[in-house]
Amino acid sequence: MKKLFIGCGIVVLLLLGGVAFLTWRFWGDFTEMRVQATQAVERLNAIAAAQPFDPSAQAALDTERFAQALDVRALLAADLVQIGTDMEEMQRKEEAGETDIGFFELWSQMFKAVTGLMPNFAARLEETQMSWPEFAWHTRVMWSVLYRVDIGVGEPDLEPLRDRYTDFKAKYDELRRQQEGLPELRDLLGEFPPAVLSSAAAIMAKDTQRVERGLRVPEVEHLYMMPVTTTDELKYVEMPADTEARIKSAQPAPEPEPAPAPK
Repeated sequence: MKKLFIGCGIVVLLLLGGVAFLTWRFWGDFTEMRVQATQAVERLNAIAAAQPFDPSAQAALDTERFAQALDVRALLAADLVQIGTDMEEMQRKEEAGETDIGFFELWSQMFKAVTGLMPNFAARLEETQMSWPEFAWHTRVMWSVLYRVDIGVGEPDLEPLRDRYTDFKAKYDELRRQQEGLPELRDLLGEFPPAVLSSAAAIMAKDTQRVERGLRVPEVEHLYMMPVTTTDELKYVEMPADTEARIKSAQPAPEPEPAPAPK
């Protein structure tokens, strides 16, 4: 369940991959997830307005901001890993008979966990007043440095991070085969001045464990590099106007209350 949740549920969280698990049973959970995600995007747009960032104007690396982005990545990964751990423990207890939460409630709890992650993402960026475009740019810089490590032209101090780019690319290429419209990974990363990559490599080499902590959920990495500015860009599965009514009408009637026992 942990691997399923991190591999699929987080894609539902960031909602940029067009994935949604929706049945009548989870309509309310899905609706709340959408409301929370919409509000999170509004918060992210507010940061972008207060802290404008133009990727094309970055001729040099702000090393302090890059280091902050690495810290944010480590915190986000910790959030995701913790939720996966919590869900795995919940499933273990259910299977062991330590709780009678049941299958449907288990999935409902998963939806609730996913619902909080997009607001948490906004909160992490608010703490450092870093817009999503800036965070995306720093993420691309980091992966471009890791690409150089894997092709053998990276700094020797970054050798502990070898193969991280290769592993991520394998997962991303598999996703591209399943989902139309995603660019080649190298196109997504773009190009950076050598001075930017050199400065980033020096910051990463100072604490490779910090970088490693931010790489624990590679399934979401491409999403970090694709900032959104409108709710429409979240690529929800749009429902016809009458869908909610039909879903509700399909729900089984509630069980009648048992008659009181005779006194």
